[in-house]
Amino acid sequence: MNEIQADKNNFAPRVGFAWQPNLGLLGNRFREGRTVIRGGFGIAYDPLFFNIVSNTITNAPFVARGSFIQTPGAAGSVTFPFLPTTVAELATTPSTAGGDPRLFSRVDVDPNLYNPYSMQWNFGAQQELFRNGVLEVRYVGTRVVGQFQSINANPRTDFLNAAGEYLGLGAGAFTGGAIGQTRASTNANGRLDPNFGLIQRRINGASSTYHGMQVRFDTRLRRNFTANVNYTLSRAIDNASEVFSTLAGGQTVAISQNPFDANRGERGLSAFNQTHTFSSNFVMELPWMRDQRGFVGHALGGWQMNGIVLAGSGRPYTAAEFFGRYDPLFTGSLRPFNGNPNAPEGTIAFGSFAAENLLGRTGVPAGQFVVFNTRQTGTQGQVVTAQEALQSARLVYNDFGLVPAFGLTAASFPDLEAFNLFRTPFGDVGRNTFLGEPQFTVNFGLFKTTNISEAVRLEFRAEAFNLLNHRNFGVPDPVTEDAFTGFNVGSFQNPGYNEGDRRQLRFGLRLLF
Repeated sequence: MNEIQADKNNFAPRVGFAWQPNLGLLGNRFREGRTVIRGGFGIAYDPLFFNIVSNTITNAPFVARGSFIQTPGAAGSVTFPFLPTTVAELATTPSTAGGDPRLFSRVDVDPNLYNPYSMQWNFGAQQELFRNGVLEVRYVGTRVVGQFQSINANPRTDFLNAAGEYLGLGAGAFTGGAIGQTRASTNANGRLDPNFGLIQRRINGASSTYHGMQVRFDTRLRRNFTANVNYTLSRAIDNASEVFSTLAGGQTVAISQNPFDANRGERGLSAFNQTHTFSSNFVMELPWMRDQRGFVGHALGGWQMNGIVLAGSGRPYTAAEFFGRYDPLFTGSLRPFNGNPNAPEGTIAFGSFAAENLLGRTGVPAGQFVVFNTRQTGTQGQVVTAQEALQSARLVYNDFGLVPAFGLTAASFPDLEAFNLFRTPFGDVGRNTFLGEPQFTVNFGLFKTTNISEAVRLEFRAEAFNLLNHRNFGVPDPVTEDAFTGFNVGSFQNPGYNEGDRRQLRFGLRLLF
């Protein structure tokens, strides 16, 4: 692997302004510093972090890493644990490609990797509405260039080429015209470059934009009450939110669905997008007997209340397939197909081949589908025709990935109901097109400070987190294969399987001296 050159040209200028207009013709509100207009622009850099580079030392050519795809008990299968100790055993070990280190799976880093940078700008106005009451409205924008992204730099094309030929579209229909090896000989591995194996590469391939309106109101009523209210309306779009897969939320799988389209085909809401965000807080000191004279004064004085209200819209996530593979050594990245957009979330249709061989749902005739509704717990799904599945299910499972995932051949293509129905190996469900549950939380605190002497105080704290005991389920299970457990419908897109949130009470006593 080539040495990564240090990025030494990170020039990060910043400029801003603040103007207090003195416009007497518009009244006193625009005089005497009651209005401030601000704006600014800046560039900032995100340095390369060590974990991106350190992952390479656990892969070829430093380590012989591979995946075993076998049927237990079948001819040629090995038992666990199995570790080759000789060159001859290494040559026959699955996924080591005959012991040729060039064909081992690897993770590397683009030698031209550089520090991503963001261009940030803002413009807003602050206005004094009344004494100790200020309102501010701002527009904030950010453009990030060169975000870190993981790609399949040497994808398997033989399954995709076979799919194009089977559908009569041409071998390069799903590979951008690239015709890879077909594995017709023992030396071919089906990859775009047959001289190497799987290459997962970290590059500067992602970018993002953020636009937001931020509103803030601050007030102070007398000296014993302060309050703050914030609201943000925003939208963040990118083609990769994180260089690593998180197995949950909006970055379930970091790799693009189509290895030949890691940009436009992945463009969607960022995993961090939250369209509406509201927060409010207050601090109030109870005004009576603040000097704490006598027994009654010590009992009734020194009380303070505070609270925080948090609310926000749901976070985006992608419906992902764990076995959605175009590459047998690459963990799922294919996505399902869209069915009826008006059908409830949690409804997904599996073709008979996938239902029986993947989920263990028997009794589905060939050519038909079974629709699972994971919001109806305890059920086993309804067997329907293809057209009925398109009407009653929000999603249709993309069964093309089962062929590479289980080492099947192109002869299995006629058995794939969804693949033949939609005539493509790539699902049309966009990245981060689903939203999790909205958030709402109220926290409250009650403090009592008792003056024992001039230097000694006793503080009592009573705090309630999620005072209203509102369940915040967040993002549900995004893995489509979790729609059926083998007995009943499962957890896919059912937020009830999340723990949610619960009320917590905390009490404390502290001596200050």
